[in-house]
Amino acid sequence: MDNKTLEKLNYFEIKNELKSYALSELGKKMIEKLYPETQYKVVKQRLEKTTEAVNILKQGSGVPMYGLASIDEYIEKCNKGIVLKPAELLQIADFLRGCRAVKTHMSKFEFSAPVLYSYSLVIEDFKDLENEINDMIVGSGVRKDATSKLNKLYKQKIIAEENIEKRLNNLVRSPAYKNYLQESFVSKRNNRFVVPVKSAYKNKIEGKVIEKSSTGVTVFIEPKSIEKLTIELDRINNEIDEEIYQILSSLTGFVQMYEEGLIRNVEVMSEYDFAFAKGKYSLEIGGIEPKLIQQDKIVIKKGRHPLLGEKAVPLEFSIGEKYRTLLITGPNTGGKTVVLKTIGLFMLMIQSGLHIPASKGTEFSVFNDLFVDIGDEQNLKNSLSTFSAHMKNLVYITNKAKPGSLILLDEIGTGTDPKEGAALGASILEDLYKSGSITVVTTHYGKLKEFAENVDGFENAKMLFNSETLEPYYILKIGDAGESNALWISEKLGLKKTVLKRTEELLGYEKTNGNYKVENIDYKKKKQKSEKEQKKYSKLYQGDLVLCLDNNEKAVVYEDADELGNVTVSKDYEYFKIHRRRLKLLMKAKDLYPEGYDKNQLFESFGKRKLEKDMIKGRFKNLEELKERMEKQR
Repeated sequence: MDNKTLEKLNYFEIKNELKSYALSELGKKMIEKLYPETQYKVVKQRLEKTTEAVNILKQGSGVPMYGLASIDEYIEKCNKGIVLKPAELLQIADFLRGCRAVKTHMSKFEFSAPVLYSYSLVIEDFKDLENEINDMIVGSGVRKDATSKLNKLYKQKIIAEENIEKRLNNLVRSPAYKNYLQESFVSKRNNRFVVPVKSAYKNKIEGKVIEKSSTGVTVFIEPKSIEKLTIELDRINNEIDEEIYQILSSLTGFVQMYEEGLIRNVEVMSEYDFAFAKGKYSLEIGGIEPKLIQQDKIVIKKGRHPLLGEKAVPLEFSIGEKYRTLLITGPNTGGKTVVLKTIGLFMLMIQSGLHIPASKGTEFSVFNDLFVDIGDEQNLKNSLSTFSAHMKNLVYITNKAKPGSLILLDEIGTGTDPKEGAALGASILEDLYKSGSITVVTTHYGKLKEFAENVDGFENAKMLFNSETLEPYYILKIGDAGESNALWISEKLGLKKTVLKRTEELLGYEKTNGNYKVENIDYKKKKQKSEKEQKKYSKLYQGDLVLCLDNNEKAVVYEDADELGNVTVSKDYEYFKIHRRRLKLLMKAKDLYPEGYDKNQLFESFGKRKLEKDMIKGRFKNLEELKERMEKQR
């Protein structure tokens, strides 16, 4: 599943939509790193967390996710010896308040959302740090009464400033200076006390020019008469700055002291922001958690492409039960490619732990690989034709395909002679079928439709369209290859009957009851099972002990044979499929285990079962330990 495949199926667009539901950069970073998982247990855990988030959000009370600033950046600043600013410290205090609120809120979901609840047990309460910051910082600065020394200095500053203003007010009211002043008031420029003097008389008042007006008519002078008072004020301001620096430095050290616990809180809050972003997105698209199954199978009930929203015509689709290769035919712009993209995107979303917009009854296998050949792959730079580019993809896919692969092919065999293209397409599809892959393909070739109709493991489907208006319905119908759209459309558009008749003769079509029927199919008919193949095997039950004849190893039956005769067995808590004829029954479950025996012990390790119990009861120290134990059970 390379980035090119993900891009073709709009996966990155889904991630961008998901990001809009995250409240912080922490959550968005996790979404950025999100990619589909291929392990069944991990996918199941991801989906369960999303479902828990949805259930919590449906309570309607809202999750108090606030204060989610980039705390990790501030911690990094501390480690570099950078003193944090008041606003940054306040954001840390706000973050800690948010952590406490989430911990309290999640305590209500101990039993209804055990996994997300268990994360809250790792959150640490740093009330002392939170209180210390709030006691020292207000607004965008340090409180004036943060310490007794600072409080005393600010009082001294007020007295010093009053003395300066008093001295300057006497100056501006003095008749001796009346003609020199532009205005009779005291003001501040560049944090210095000044009087406005006419430029022509700037030498009449001894002092320092602090600023000039934009017109140059007025200069603002700090008179020499307040020099001693200004020096005293500067001393006080310097001491204030030093005390503020000491306070901020002390708070920064306090933050650094709790670095380890703060980082854990950041990790947990990131997980929550990520989980609830997925939950909000699920509610937005009307998503559901599909049923995960162990066999290679897909069932979609009323599925809608998430980027099309309510405009999408619900898709009914299934594959993997009686057939593993499905050929879809239909007119251009009839929705065939949308079907492929919907199936592929659903697989990517599910294996990323996202809900999909579908209805109950939807089932999905967890696939190991996804291969697609969708769209025009012509590469002018390398002088590759459309056919060559498509064939390059198909060569790669046929070499890599195996059981557990999902393959989506759009218009197989196009770009070359139709006869050769159809034959090549049929042989490729046959090879993919033999590889054990699940394959969905669109085509216009009639010969491929005939091939699918007459060979085991293949099935036809068509996109319905209105034969009167020639407009597509965008509805998929499985089990029917459909009529010849080319002839039908040509007739509706008024093509001469003589031309239509001659076309029928050349192609070997016979028109019956308004439909076109293909004659003289030369593909082999679906094989009738021989008596040997029809041999009835004894039914296997969960827990039966069997011998795998391929490798002479023992295994335990998890699920009896499916339609294709494949039995799901377990060995060392790993599942795999093997045909019934390759298994020998050694001992029945009823003879192996006492009545009431919990067979789950056969398929889930003690560690996995213990982890689930510990998660429910919160028996772990921190999130890191929880993740480590989850990782071990993969």
